[in-house]
Amino acid sequence: MCNTFRLPNHPLHGLASRYMWLVDAEFDEQYGRPVNRYGHLMSFCVKGGPEKTRRFFDGLQRIWRATDLGRIKSVATIPAISTHQQQGEAGRALAQIPLNMVRLCVGGEHPDDVIAGLDQALFKAR
Repeated sequence: MCNTFRLPNHPLHGLASRYMWLVDAEFDEQYGRPVNRYGHLMSFCVKGGPEKTRRFFDGLQRIWRATDLGRIKSVATIPAISTHQQQGEAGRALAQIPLNMVRLCVGGEHPDDVIAGLDQALFKAR
């Protein structure tokens, strides 16, 4: 899914260039700057706080719920109750990990399936 965003004529290329930037982007000698490789990991916050975030997370059916990320299938996690749970409130605030943040690792499924999975889970969180 993300590879198609690299194409300048893709309708979402501008958004992908802005939001799907790899933190550890490689410095490219040819370009003289870091080059965006368009990662597949993204974070977003669910409106309505931790309760609605948990409802969204529990509503995921096509996307696997996980405590870690980086697989061939799409997986999601709530960092505040998984990877960053032991940091406490102060540590999570310092790391900018709010209680309503979801991390999504987009896998190899068809983009329409991933979008449909997010849509149905967001509907359940309302």
